[in-house]
Amino acid sequence: MDPEEIKALLKAGIDAARGNNLIIARSIFQQVIDADPRNELAWMWLAQVSDNTEHRRQALEEVLSINPNNEKARLALDKLQTGTGSLRPASTPPSRPSESGLRRPTSFPQSGGASEPPNYLRPVQRHELPGNIWANSRRENSRLGFYLTGAVAVGLIGLAVLLIILRVTGDEEAATETDTPTPVIIFSPTATIPTPTPTQGRIVPAITVTQRTVDLPPTWTPSPTWTPLPSPTWTPQPPGLDQYTIVYAGNETAGDPFVLYSIVADGTQLQEVRISLPPLEITSDEEPAQEPTEAPTEEGEPAEEAPTDVPTEAPESSGEVEILDPALSPDGTQLVFTAQEGAIQELFIMDYPSGTPRQLTYLGAEQTLGAAWSPDGVNILFASNATGDFDVYMLDLTTGDDPFNWTNDEDFDDRDPAWSPDGRAFAFASDRAAKGQLEIFVTPLQGGEVCQMTDSSNSSFAPAWSPDGTRIAFITNRNTDNDLFVMRSDGATERVLSVNDGDAEERDPAWSPDGLWLVVSSNREGSDTSNLWLVSADGGTWQRVSESSGEARDAQWLTNSLAVGPAPDYTFNCAR
Repeated sequence: MDPEEIKALLKAGIDAARGNNLIIARSIFQQVIDADPRNELAWMWLAQVSDNTEHRRQALEEVLSINPNNEKARLALDKLQTGTGSLRPASTPPSRPSESGLRRPTSFPQSGGASEPPNYLRPVQRHELPGNIWANSRRENSRLGFYLTGAVAVGLIGLAVLLIILRVTGDEEAATETDTPTPVIIFSPTATIPTPTPTQGRIVPAITVTQRTVDLPPTWTPSPTWTPLPSPTWTPQPPGLDQYTIVYAGNETAGDPFVLYSIVADGTQLQEVRISLPPLEITSDEEPAQEPTEAPTEEGEPAEEAPTDVPTEAPESSGEVEILDPALSPDGTQLVFTAQEGAIQELFIMDYPSGTPRQLTYLGAEQTLGAAWSPDGVNILFASNATGDFDVYMLDLTTGDDPFNWTNDEDFDDRDPAWSPDGRAFAFASDRAAKGQLEIFVTPLQGGEVCQMTDSSNSSFAPAWSPDGTRIAFITNRNTDNDLFVMRSDGATERVLSVNDGDAEERDPAWSPDGLWLVVSSNREGSDTSNLWLVSADGGTWQRVSESSGEARDAQWLTNSLAVGPAPDYTFNCAR
């Protein structure tokens, strides 16, 4: 079953549940789970519509096994366990349902279908649902009708037997008094007993018959009072894409110099971030061309020579200056980027969006890029090949000191640094495990063992840490072309998000401030150039953002009020 069918089936199940068609809803949600066992929303709804306490508990446990951070499921499970008197504590990991309980396939698909907000006001359309749903409903309704008919028949039979008994009793009493005068029957307890009258010499007494009340069973048994099921807990809809702003490097036409753009995540309000750059400067160790100027001296002391290690303008180049690799500060007020002139790249910093750029590095390297801000906005990590191979450098903005070479090792190629959200470690790509083959590593800043996160064929690189610290996105070409993967932040449970994309190449992943989306550069849908695409955190939704005929690369999100920090219990642990 493809993702679109799963999405339509899930929507139909929600509509049925909202319309109180619980039998149909259960059947639909079970079909969704059979097709996608990791569908958290289907398990959650199945728990809501289940009429069996054990099944509801099993469904909630499945939700928690998929998403341990689902507080609504955990609260519901705790409440359910308290109500049923279970002795198993709420913190016990959920167990798998038995074969007699809810069904679950043994293989899981790699990604879910596209999700969109359901329209709960639309009635269930019979022609949109699978045929076997109505067959199941008819069987359930037939069984219910059979039970009701049997109950009414038993009641009628009981009434008939009681009436027969009363009639037989009355006939026997009448037969015993056929030779006696007709008695005077008094039904009212307040009636006056008449005086006996002589009849042919005999006194015929008046006979008082006490009326006997018989409680006959009603012919109609009222249905039990209908108690509505509790409505599912309201879940707020994710914010619209118009709430996010993205800054990226690109051009309008392939071959033009790269400049910076900003765009709203729904593809609107595209505009260029205009930057006026001063000439690049590098540090030269050569003797200056002119003679040093002698300064006045006192008491015949020799004149001081002019320093040789001073900034000088980079050699003129015929190419234009390009602006690459933007990196926004955590508070969104500053921007670091790479400026390339000719064969030289250096880092610059400016107030965002319209400050005056200031040069940060003077390495004179061919590649100096990949700037990443620390969560406190004090330090910047970046990669450069100033020493021949790539190393990760750290720059302290508060001191103005030269950048510190953190991974100074001539034998390894270290690049693509990414801070952990708590600022205690950073991830990077390196070939230290196998020469020429990059893998993802994490190193603690306070010292400790470097953790290897990935171990696969070909290369894995460009790590991006989620805002809550629980996941790391990265790019890998283990399946020939560059694909987007996500793993737990301890290096376990890798999962591909860019499925069914042919030979498309994904690059430069970056998380939204709330961790709900990733933005990547990709040439999906047969495009000749790379544009920006949004992908939901589960890989179920892909949406194109930029529509340029040129390139769009190195996207970064502007921090906003939706931003989240590390999870309260987050601590980095190495799974390997």
